[in-house]
Amino acid sequence: MKPDEVLITPIPRYVFSLRHQELKLEVGLKELVDNAYDASGQLVRVLFNRRVNSITVEDNGAGCDDPIMMLTYGLRLEHPTSTLGQFAAGLKDTAIALAKAIRITTRRAGQERIVFCHWPSLEGRKEWAIKKPIVRAATAPDGTIIELLQLHKPIPTGEKFQRILESLAEDYYPALQAGAEIQWMCAGDPPWRSLQPSNDPPLEHARTRTLSVQGKEATVTMGIVINPPPGATITKYTGLRWIYGFRVIDKRRREGLGPQSTPGLFGAIVFEKSWALTKNKTAMLDDLDELFVLMEVEFKDVIEQAVQRGLDVPLQKAIDRWRQLLDEIFTKKVHVKAKRHPPTKHTGTVESTGNGPPHQRARDVQPGDRFSIRIAGRHINIDFTALGPQGILYESVGNTIYFNTEHPVMQRAVKQEFVLNMLITNAVAVHLGHEDTAQLSLGTEGSWPDAETLEDKVALWTSYLWQRLLAGPKSSSPSGE
Repeated sequence: MKPDEVLITPIPRYVFSLRHQELKLEVGLKELVDNAYDASGQLVRVLFNRRVNSITVEDNGAGCDDPIMMLTYGLRLEHPTSTLGQFAAGLKDTAIALAKAIRITTRRAGQERIVFCHWPSLEGRKEWAIKKPIVRAATAPDGTIIELLQLHKPIPTGEKFQRILESLAEDYYPALQAGAEIQWMCAGDPPWRSLQPSNDPPLEHARTRTLSVQGKEATVTMGIVINPPPGATITKYTGLRWIYGFRVIDKRRREGLGPQSTPGLFGAIVFEKSWALTKNKTAMLDDLDELFVLMEVEFKDVIEQAVQRGLDVPLQKAIDRWRQLLDEIFTKKVHVKAKRHPPTKHTGTVESTGNGPPHQRARDVQPGDRFSIRIAGRHINIDFTALGPQGILYESVGNTIYFNTEHPVMQRAVKQEFVLNMLITNAVAVHLGHEDTAQLSLGTEGSWPDAETLEDKVALWTSYLWQRLLAGPKSSSPSGE
């Protein structure tokens, strides 16, 4: 140390501050799995022991000659396959934040080394000092075992525990797809179970390009998900995964996809090792703006198709809902007397074919004395067409109201379901208000007020349609109840 320099070595109390920082268990687990894959491991096993509240992570990687380096801030082990370990702090922070003690057993070149550290014992000392590693002949292949002992919090159970496993499978998707394994087991509940990578749905209009920015390469894949798996929403498959080495560092990112909504536009950016990660491994230190501009140019047509789909999906949903609603409103339900040709057995029913006059259907399908029939009233339909940005917002042609999907108002409305439904409500109300009668003669409950002017008719229809829309679909039973 020079005469004009002073020491700023962390005091032992630094351990206390780290031990009281908030760190999620799943985040800490990923740091340990990162270490395993950085050391060329292809099999990682995670043992959860709730009885003693500990977690053990074992890998079959290259092992380590000096486990003290794994516990020393500012020092890191370099492996040929090292990818994510860049700051020499991840394992240390994790070990201190999650548990009171750590034991590392590592085997390499026929030697086994064991080091133990009890973090609270360092708080009262002037220096960070632990016992030298135990060195002995190895009796098993190369690899490393890291035990986090006396966790600060209990290991989660139930849904929270399942979410941890799902998060591990999702974040290590690239490694699992490439053939690596992550197995887990709860102590006392064998056997080992393997995490499975998710099977992404097929992409339409898919394309892969390798883009270069200032000598650094990133491989981008992009396409459109049309049919998400059962139980999944299109939101899950919108945006890009950011992949660095064997790990997903972020999910559903929209940078490089343009300013407009692109539901179902899905894919990945795979960054090569020359790009720099942030310490928490969730973003890049490099400026990515140039890369995003290149992506928008290279994938312009794919992005435009996703934008159009962003309009089509909510529009189709609106069409289906409004056709159902208008069918409910303009369908008359009446009860009529059933007549049968004797001798007819009045037992058993079969599904109505919907054909033939009411009494003939009654003879075929109704065991009772009365039945319900549906009689279509006035038929109103809605649909969408392209009339250009300068075209009218909507127009009525016969009994169909056509909405202009290219009109700026409609372009904005499709982004919010509430606004889109209000727009359709107003258009339908105006259409009905121009008809001869403003009274609901079919399918309404209670009395309908008199309406003299067009404005009154439109206002009444607007109120009624909106109430029915908010009420949701009615029962599809014959009685409508």
